[in-house]
Amino acid sequence: MIKYFDSSVLLSVLFDPGTQKNFVKSARQEFFTSRLSQVEVLRTVMKVNPELAERAVGILRKVQFIEITDQIIDDASSYPTDITLKSSDAIHMATAELLLDVDDVLLTFDKQMALNAERLGIKVLTSF
Repeated sequence: MIKYFDSSVLLSVLFDPGTQKNFVKSARQEFFTSRLSQVEVLRTVMKVNPELAERAVGILRKVQFIEITDQIIDDASSYPTDITLKSSDAIHMATAELLLDVDDVLLTFDKQMALNAERLGIKVLTSF
């Protein structure tokens, strides 16, 4: 089973000891995220608590990045109006759609992301 994480999960792993504990327990699994997460996580850390930058890099090393391709940009740009995602979340969603099969899951703590993933037929977990 492939698990795609958006930045909300990675930031929770960084800032919430409970989530970090679950992440460490699951470390043998394969985790994927968009390359966009690197920017989102590190920019947030630099704004909130720069002292956590090294720890953030360590967490990011545990995931496999999916590069942002022309196809992902095209897919993210063409969602219908009933898919109500911010631009960055649309990139995450398009990346997840490209990567995930029927039995795979998108992990997010973002309610809007979860709602839209369900609208697109993607299995969603909001905890792990």
